[in-house]
Amino acid sequence: MKRANRTIKPLLMVVFLTISLLAGSSKSVRLNYSIDDSSKLILSGTSNVSDYQCDCNELIQTEKEVLFEVCNDTFTFTNALLELKTKSFDCGLGIITGEMHSALKAKRHPKITVQLLSVDLSNNTNFLADQNKSYTTSGKAKITIAGNSKVVNLIIKAKKLSNQQYHFSGTKHLKMTDFNIVPPTPAMGLIRVANEVEIELDLKARTLL
Repeated sequence: MKRANRTIKPLLMVVFLTISLLAGSSKSVRLNYSIDDSSKLILSGTSNVSDYQCDCNELIQTEKEVLFEVCNDTFTFTNALLELKTKSFDCGLGIITGEMHSALKAKRHPKITVQLLSVDLSNNTNFLADQNKSYTTSGKAKITIAGNSKVVNLIIKAKKLSNQQYHFSGTKHLKMTDFNIVPPTPAMGLIRVANEVEIELDLKARTLL
């Protein structure tokens, strides 16, 4: 399983929009944002038969107000949340899609959430000035799948597309059992899905004036 190293939080946009005002200080800021319809999440992995890829391009679209605090170059967030519909995952093959929905407990837990917790911006102070140039930063997020949560470290690529639009991308390798999920076994057990999966986020976010 080889994919480009991309992992995200569109929610990161709130950070970069105010770097010039907040660097080296201790303040709280509120900012509204929305997620573009072209954003998507991909879950991919392997099995004893072949690799698979499950696409989700149906985000739960809501406008959100994010509160974040900054101390020196570390940002911490409240309500920086991305929500995805579990049943919108499409693996390209009905039997695998159905088994994946069951494994993710889609009926009982219809949402997958990614909550941004903190970001280190010590090496990204030129982000606002450099349009269409990628920057890499690190952060922490809480991912909730099938009702179980895990805090993970992230490597995030961020790019300013315009004065109001930003692109964030990246990947994170996780194990299904980290979320108490039993790897699915389609075709009466003839297909055995590996425990490790890769979550890839490719998101565009826009500030709301």
